[in-house]
Amino acid sequence: LPKNLQRPPSGSFASSSDGLGDINEDNVLVQQMQNAYELRESDGVLDLALSSEDSAPSWDDVFHHATVASSGRKGVAASMLNAWIGSNCIREDVEISAANALNLLHAWEAKLDSHSDGETIITPDMVTYSLAYSAVIRDPNRLSDAEAVLEKGLRLSKKTAGSKRRKALAAARRRKTEMATDRIEDLRALLDPEFNVLMETEDFVVVNKPAGVACSHRILTTAGKTNKKGRPTQNSDMSLVDALLNCNVALSTLNPESQGLVHRLDRGTSGCIFLAKTDDTHAQAVAEFFCRNAKKKYTTLVAPAPSEVHGIVDIPVGGRP
Repeated sequence: LPKNLQRPPSGSFASSSDGLGDINEDNVLVQQMQNAYELRESDGVLDLALSSEDSAPSWDDVFHHATVASSGRKGVAASMLNAWIGSNCIREDVEISAANALNLLHAWEAKLDSHSDGETIITPDMVTYSLAYSAVIRDPNRLSDAEAVLEKGLRLSKKTAGSKRRKALAAARRRKTEMATDRIEDLRALLDPEFNVLMETEDFVVVNKPAGVACSHRILTTAGKTNKKGRPTQNSDMSLVDALLNCNVALSTLNPESQGLVHRLDRGTSGCIFLAKTDDTHAQAVAEFFCRNAKKKYTTLVAPAPSEVHGIVDIPVGGRP
């Protein structure tokens, strides 16, 4: 880690250079979290958590540091807290990591129940429960605890979904399922002749999304509807998720807005998309992407052709290094 993100030795103090006195370690950690997030968002906080000498900090400390470091921005604070929980998906000692993740999650939930008036309320989200589940499931002695965490995530999914989404999720759970490979021609008719299934198991499906196809629609409309013959209606904007569900391919219901989707590609971009069929697979895949264990490779056409065959492009993307 850069020196400005490294945690000082336990009990040490950082002296201010302007003669204003000593800054205690709590303030140093808050500044480190701010710097880490500004540089690399949740990735930076994840690395900071992994470098921490104290792998099992008190929840009050973590919550306080994230709240102060985020300057009251709930989304930023939630990302920081998720990163701290997510670090337990990577640590080598699975028993300690599982216990840490459970303790942090339970304390977060207790904080929600006991918050005082005027206090910033930061709520766990689907990513929170996916990370906690993935950390706990690694410990073979914690399988029942892991199932309880996943069930909480599913209850949150149902709670946050609108009435239309809840009906769609209920219908999806009752539907007789089929393999995407058995419906490949129907899927191509709904989406694009370039659509293809690259890999499929009972737990997930990897497809080649053609350019021009949206991954999903966040709001339920008539888009993506089919007629009685199973063909898209006129002017229908069929998304990838719409098409798979129309062909009775099972997709996880953990994310109520985009069933099965773990990551996205822009409408105009073609490439591999991983979709989870089961909630267990969905949660663990979310953790893999969050912790950057999933490696992504992009190919593009460049005109005019570069003069060098090999090279490195090092410029900010979206304001990030």
